[in-house]
Amino acid sequence: MIQAVYDRDIFLAPFRQRGWRTKRHSYISSVAYTESAPTELRFFGKGFRDTNKELDNLPVAGRFDGPFLLQSISLRLKIKNWSLLAFAGDDLDTLASDLVMGFPWAGVFTFNGNGEDLLKLPQPLLEMPDRAGEFQVKSAGVRTLTLTEATPNTLLSVITPAPFAHIATDRAFSCDPLWFIDEGDPLDVSLRYPAGAVHPIATDITDDSTNPLYVQCLFHGELLTQN
Repeated sequence: MIQAVYDRDIFLAPFRQRGWRTKRHSYISSVAYTESAPTELRFFGKGFRDTNKELDNLPVAGRFDGPFLLQSISLRLKIKNWSLLAFAGDDLDTLASDLVMGFPWAGVFTFNGNGEDLLKLPQPLLEMPDRAGEFQVKSAGVRTLTLTEATPNTLLSVITPAPFAHIATDRAFSCDPLWFIDEGDPLDVSLRYPAGAVHPIATDITDDSTNPLYVQCLFHGELLTQN
């Protein structure tokens, strides 16, 4: 049974008396946001023996490998290649199109436990993005353009840098529950699109086989282990 914890130290005191210790740990689950546009993404349904630890690090699907004190929940996008150099002036050529006007603006995140919804949050990719550090690359575009006389005077093209966007974290909702999840408690975590599927825009970038786009759910907290 998932329990709400009101004081971490008081809650952990009996465990420590019995020889348990805690260590910082993060669980990650990755689900592909396919080109056909899913209506539901279910997280933690695979173990790393089914995929790999970079995408899913639960040893067994659907359950933690020990008692876990959940302290933070976040979502993020992952893709192997952003293909910035592929931009040719079309919305299909950049994932910035999706971030600005696509599927991150929809969806409802649900964490169900004990037969009820413990958490229900709309637009979760915008409201609770991962706080992991990342580089921010910005371009001022064309700074100087010099034209000279020629015969004929023809300007073939001017190429500016590709648009790039990422989800900001400075104004995001902080999803920091304090829940104790025991080793045998089943996980029911999903991202649903009840108003209907939202198709990816950057279909020239995403490819379900060679360059899949993933939505990743991360649970940060403390794993309890025995000495």
